[in-house]
Amino acid sequence: MKIMARMLFCLATVFLFSQSLYSLEIKDDAVFIRVIDVGAGLATVVYMPGGY
Repeated sequence: MKIMARMLFCLATVFLFSQSLYSLEIKDDAVFIRVIDVGAGLATVVYMPGGY
């Protein structure tokens, strides 16, 4: 769980520095990271199983 927390913190830091909007969704022991890059108009969804 600590590893996941560190990964999420690092990702959040990167997103903040890249001026992107992001949201985290936790469902069924899985973490969905929805990233919206305003500059490029891109939307990316990252799926992380709860086993990590």
